[in-house]
Amino acid sequence: MSTVDLVSFDVYGTLVRFHEGVRGALAESLKERGAPPETLERLHPHFRATQAPLQKGGWRPYAEILSTGLETALRDFGFSYAPRDGERLVAAVSNAGPFDEVPVVLAEIKRRTKLMFISNTDDAMIARNVALIGVEPDYLITAEQSRLYKPDHGMFRFAYGRAGVPIERITHAAAGFFHDIEPAHALGLRRIWINRRGEIGDPAFGPYAEMPDMTRLVETIWPD
Repeated sequence: MSTVDLVSFDVYGTLVRFHEGVRGALAESLKERGAPPETLERLHPHFRATQAPLQKGGWRPYAEILSTGLETALRDFGFSYAPRDGERLVAAVSNAGPFDEVPVVLAEIKRRTKLMFISNTDDAMIARNVALIGVEPDYLITAEQSRLYKPDHGMFRFAYGRAGVPIERITHAAAGFFHDIEPAHALGLRRIWINRRGEIGDPAFGPYAEMPDMTRLVETIWPD
C-alpha cells in the first residue's frame, strides 16, 4: 500500500465484543420469561433485522434504537417488553470489552499514523467502550455527531472531512460487510474486512483484504 495517513475502524463487532454482549442480554431477557435456550438462536438474528429500518429516516439515538428493536423482537416472539430489557441491552453494548488482540494492534497503528473510530452509536455509549479498549483514537466519530447511520455515505464523508485526509490515503477496517465494506468500496477507500463471524463476502465489492481477526492487520497495511 502507498502512504497511509489514517486508519479508520468500525467499533462494534470489529474492536469490541458487540454480538457477544447483545446475545448475553437477550439470553437474560429470555431466561426471565422461561423461554427454552434454543429460542435465542432465532431471536438474535430477528433482533438484528429490526435495526436497519430504525436507522433510516430521521436520526434517533442509538440507545433508543436498541430498546425499540428489542421491544419489537420480543413482541414478535410473543413476549412482553419491560424497560429493564432495554436498559440491560444498552448496558451490555456500552460495556462490551475488546477482542484480545485489539489494544496492542491499535497502539501500534497509532504509533505509525492517525487513528479514527467511526461508530453507529451515541457519544455516551461509546465512551465506556473506548476506555475498555485503552487506546484513544485521534478522531472519534459517532452517529450522534453526524446524525446519520452507516451505511449512509454521508457518515463517512462527515468523518473524513473532520480529519481532512484524502480518500486515497485512508484505510478502513471493519467487520460489517453491509455497513462498512460496501460503502467503503463505493467511496474508493482501501478496505480490510475483519471477518470474525466467518461470513461470506462478495467479490463485487473487491478487491479487499480479508482476515479472521486483527492479528496480522499491521503487516497487511504496511507489508514492508
